[in-house]
Amino acid sequence: MTVSFLPVGGYAAVFSLPCGGTMLVDTGDAGHAGQLVKSVRAQMLGDQFVYRFLLFFGWQPRLDWLVISDFSPERTGGLREILENFRVWKIYLPYELNNLLIVQSDRINNLRFLLGMTGRPLLSLSCVDGIELYQDKTGMKFFVLRPVKPQKSVLDSSFCARLVYGGMRFLLSSALTEKDQERLCSYMAEEINADVSYLHDNISGRFLDMVAPVREIRRGEDARFITDGTVLEKI
Repeated sequence: MTVSFLPVGGYAAVFSLPCGGTMLVDTGDAGHAGQLVKSVRAQMLGDQFVYRFLLFFGWQPRLDWLVISDFSPERTGGLREILENFRVWKIYLPYELNNLLIVQSDRINNLRFLLGMTGRPLLSLSCVDGIELYQDKTGMKFFVLRPVKPQKSVLDSSFCARLVYGGMRFLLSSALTEKDQERLCSYMAEEINADVSYLHDNISGRFLDMVAPVREIRRGEDARFITDGTVLEKI
């Protein structure tokens, strides 16, 4: 399995699975939407001539899972371009789409319209049992560890995700508040333990000690860690 963290202004990561499936978590900001499409294609297809030939004639590669961790601009900026350039199988949202009705802004209204027009399954991330992405003898599940109630705010970014595949555990977080980190440490100490962490730069030392990663990538250090060639692999 490979995980690629993309330099697209906001937050975006591509997970490529041994089965050939691909998951994109978040879509960066609007200013880097074109680069996002190119980067995701490169991770999925490489630079083979046959793929470039097919793309020239309008072929769209399949993206198996699109995960939006929250509706902030730095995570949804490239959503329209992803939906226009890929055949997305399933879309996971932090809340049910109807919850967005309580927020009135042009950006949120556009997101709601865009997602409603996809014709694809829109599934909620508020699933405590985990989302089974890929079923085989090792299994693959995506868990959302949200330390606040979903009803608090549809724009709440207290998102922490755990990806488990075989014996490998990934942990990804947004800008968790100090209180959110305390809640996760108190109530989900076992769940946040991971082999690889991809964390925001405001994460406390105590939280990082609880995660105890073998490999750490800090989100606040994009220039240092995240380049076109940065791929994290474990076989």
